[in-house]
Amino acid sequence: MSATAIRVLVADDSATVRKLFIEFAKHWPSPVEVIEAEDGEVCLKLLGEQRFDMAFLDVHMPGMTGIEALCRARQQGNQTFVVLMSGQPKSEIVEIARKLEAYDFLAKPFPGGDLIAIFKTYERLVQPVRALLVDDSATVRRVISKIIDQSIFRVTMDEAGTGMQAVDLCDKGRYDVVFLDMNMPDIDGPQTLARLRSKNPNVRVVVNSSEPEENVLRRFGNQRVEIFLKKPFYPKDVDRAMRTVFDLPTPYRIETAAPAPAA
Repeated sequence: MSATAIRVLVADDSATVRKLFIEFAKHWPSPVEVIEAEDGEVCLKLLGEQRFDMAFLDVHMPGMTGIEALCRARQQGNQTFVVLMSGQPKSEIVEIARKLEAYDFLAKPFPGGDLIAIFKTYERLVQPVRALLVDDSATVRRVISKIIDQSIFRVTMDEAGTGMQAVDLCDKGRYDVVFLDMNMPDIDGPQTLARLRSKNPNVRVVVNSSEPEENVLRRFGNQRVEIFLKKPFYPKDVDRAMRTVFDLPTPYRIETAAPAPAA
């Protein structure tokens, strides 16, 4: 197995489910190493002793449940990308999973397309994202930067206080994503976007404003905007925006609460 393989822990008392992951791994374009656990105790032991890139944990296992194993692992500082599995989940289980920062929840039986979506998401998440935040308010930039730092994506952020500063920064390097305010004192959002796209036609744009979405997008006319975020917004909204711009759907997203909204 290649040293660069994605290491995946599958904890489920069902041999059929574990075999499903093993067969899936054989056909994934990049190397995947699957390690099996039949119960929660073994799952927790493996999480404590080994490094895993992803972990798929069944909620209901004999002895220690997947929820209990995840809870203890998180208490020990484990930050593995976790997906929980179960039948149709009850609301209280989803709430616990959200608090334990499980990324997703697969409702059994799940098709292979759901696994493809999650693996694609993981591979995008581990790639660095270079982003530019354009807003004339230093306070707003500070709040939004904090929220983006809480995102599951690995974002390196540069900031610009005006549209012209954003254009100058784009002269020096390319960005994957631009978070663009609508109203600024020198050139506004649409004018800034036009100049940015002339330098980097493929840059993805998230427009943020406190104005109604239809009013903002009307001002952008025919210019492509990937998604609109209405202030105030939260880390879950940033994650949704990033999944949109990178075309990363997930079958059942556990939304993450936020301690503070963007202004």
